[in-house]
Amino acid sequence: LGVARSLAEEPSSTQDETDRKAIEAVVAGFVQAFNAGDAPAVAALFTEGARIETEGSAAIEGRAAIQKVFADRFAADPGRTIVVQTEHLRLLGADAAVEEGTAVVAAPAGVDDPTEAVSYKYSAAYVRQNGRWLQDCIHDYLVSSPEADKSPRDHLADLAWLVGEWMDEDDSAQVDTISDWAEEGAFLIRKYR
Repeated sequence: LGVARSLAEEPSSTQDETDRKAIEAVVAGFVQAFNAGDAPAVAALFTEGARIETEGSAAIEGRAAIQKVFADRFAADPGRTIVVQTEHLRLLGADAAVEEGTAVVAAPAGVDDPTEAVSYKYSAAYVRQNGRWLQDCIHDYLVSSPEADKSPRDHLADLAWLVGEWMDEDDSAQVDTISDWAEEGAFLIRKYR
C-alpha cells in the first residue's frame, strides 16, 4: 500500500496496541484512497472540522473543503501516488494521538514530469470520534522537490542576461553598470557609477 512502519514508541498496553493499529489503518486508508484518486474516501478519513496546512499554501478547513481540494488535484494531475512513512506515533490519552513522518508524492510511472518525487515532512493529529480514529489536523513541510533542490544560481538563471557591463547615457548624465555573479552564484552583484 505504500505505507512503511517504523514506530519508535512501544505500546504500553493491549489498548495502546489496538489504538496504534487503528491509526495505522487510517494512514493505510489514506494512501489507498490517494493512490486511487478517490477524494470522497480521502475526506472520509478526516473530522468534520479538520484542517490541513501545507507550507506556502492557504489552509484547507473542513471535510467538504478537503474533499474538493483533493478532487481538484486528482482531476488536474491524475495518477500521482503517495508513499507515507510513519516515524513516530504518540498516544496523548484515550482519544488523541500525534503522528510524525514523511510522505513522497510521485508522478505516474513512465511520465516525464518536472515535479515528480516531492518529499514532505508532516505532523498529524488524530482524535477518536464515536469509537473511530480520524485525522483532525495535518501540517506538511516541503523537504525536497525538483524546484526546491535547485541551487541559488539555478533560481537566478533567468537573470543571467544582466551579467556584463552596461552603459546608459543621455544629454545630462552617463551611468556605467557592471553586474556579475557573487561567489558560488547565490547572488548577482551590481556596481554602478
